[in-house]
Formats: sequence, structure tokens, C-alpha cells
Amino acid sequence: MDVLGAFTKHKTILLENENASSITHCFTSAFVGLISHGPMLIDPIRLPNSKSLVDFHNLLDKAYNTNLSTLESQKPRLILVSRYGNVGRVILNEKHIKEMLEDVGFEVIIFRPSKTTSLKEAYKLIKSSHGMVGVHGAALTHLLFLRPGSVLVQIVPLGLGWVAKTCFEYPAKGMELEYTEYRVNVGESSLVEKYSKDDLVLKDPIAYRGVDWNATKMNVYLKEQDVRLDVNRFREHMNKAYEKAKTFMDIDG
Repeated sequence: MDVLGAFTKHKTILLENENASSITHCFTSAFVGLISHGPMLIDPIRLPNSKSLVDFHNLLDKAYNTNLSTLESQKPRLILVSRYGNVGRVILNEKHIKEMLEDVGFEVIIFRPSKTTSLKEAYKLIKSSHGMVGVHGAALTHLLFLRPGSVLVQIVPLGLGWVAKTCFEYPAKGMELEYTEYRVNVGESSLVEKYSKDDLVLKDPIAYRGVDWNATKMNVYLKEQDVRLDVNRFREHMNKAYEKAKTFMDIDG
């Protein structure tokens, strides 16, 4: 309702409301449906008004009326998107990863979105940060809440390189974020406990996927797989992310 209210001066009408559905509503014109040029992607060149994802972020600013307050911490704030439960792609050593990220120099906040998470509160939290990191998954759509120029690190599990690029790399660059990705190696994937090292699932995910990318094959990498990140290897990656986040903080606050 907050976002819809930012589009128009007119009151939002819910047609599921019994009174609203029994009344004839008259407007001089209407836009029906959505425009998309890919998963969470729009191409300004192909739009009559040349709007971009940065403009959409500005619209969210208007909808949620969020002003940044001065942060108490002098460290870059990093949102660690946490997957939990039996959903796949969980960071099995999340506690150790959080400790490592704090040691690198970040102020780390664990973010566990659910169906009841307030979008307004999530927006306020993420906008106040200087970066976000998480395993490939729907929760990374919160990248739209990041300020342009901040850092996004996508942890890419085994076999998901192509979908990670399509779903989040392209939108991140459209949002003018400092995007990087950490590709999980075979030893960091829980699939090593289920398949032999010579199995195509591990040895050559592209060959295993083949031309027949069906739900069964997809679920091997999306549902069956968790990750146990190599702390030292991941630290090297996050040291670079820290420098970018620190630079962003020093410039934009």
C-alpha cells in the first residue's frame, strides 16, 4: 500500500473489498500490467520515460519516507542475509562467518526475512547499510533497498552460476551497486556428502544440466545443497568488499 500510494494521488482501491467491487470506478486512463525486460530488470532505452532501477529505488524512498540518521558505529554496516530451515543453500557455518566478517571490520547485522517482515522496516535497515552479502536466493531481491554505490556480494553455490548472473548480477549493476560474487567450490558444497567426486553433479554441473534443465536437476542445486564456506578463502574476498564499503561510507555516510 505504501508503494502503490507513491504512484498516484488517488486513493488505492482494493477490489476484494465488497463495497469497492460493487461500485463503478471511472478514470480518464489506466496502465494495466507490468513492464519487464528480464528477471527484476528494466532497460531505460526501451522505456518512453527512460526510468531505471535507480529511479525505482528513489520511488521506494518516497513511499517509505526514510531519512538516514547518523550511525553510531564508525564501521561499514553489512547486512548478512540468513537462510534458515529446510530450504537449501543455508550457510552451515554462519556463526563463524559472522565472526570473521566482524574481524574484517564490518558491523554485521543478521537479516532473516519472513512472510511477516515489515517492508518499511526492512527498507530502513538495508538502506542504512553499506553492503549486503548472502547466498543466491529470493531474499537477495532486497538489493533494491541498497543505496546506489553500496556493495552486494552474492555467494554462488555449485551449479548456479548462470542463474545467479541472470537473477541478481544484472539487476545489481542496473542499481549501480558495487557487485561481486563468491563462487563456492566443490569442497564447500554439502553435495560432496551425497555424490561421488566423479559424479557429473560435482565434476561438471553444466554437462549434468545439459539441455534438459528440469525441476529434478534444478532441485539438486537449489534444494539439496547447503554451503560450508572456507573461512579463510571467503575472508580474502570480503577484505576487498570491505574496502569498497568503507570508501562508500566515507563518501556517502
